[in-house]
Amino acid sequence: MVDAVVSPSGPTQWRIRETPGDTPLGMIIKSGADFTVAAFKDNFLTGVSLGPYSTIENAMAAIAAKIGGNCSVEL
Repeated sequence: MVDAVVSPSGPTQWRIRETPGDTPLGMIIKSGADFTVAAFKDNFLTGVSLGPYSTIENAMAAIAAKIGGNCSVEL
């Protein structure tokens, strides 16, 4: 099973990576009150809805549904 981990990479950005394997999958970006998912090319997240999502938790739920696993936060 593939899972994803989200970790902060800036004041309004979070890096998404696959675990196990630590493969970069994309970014979650906050713009105003909305969060969007930017998937990198040709990976498990390709085709996930970009959003907008009202919370980071909603964006993470969309990521988990797309990959068929879990999406958690790592600080």
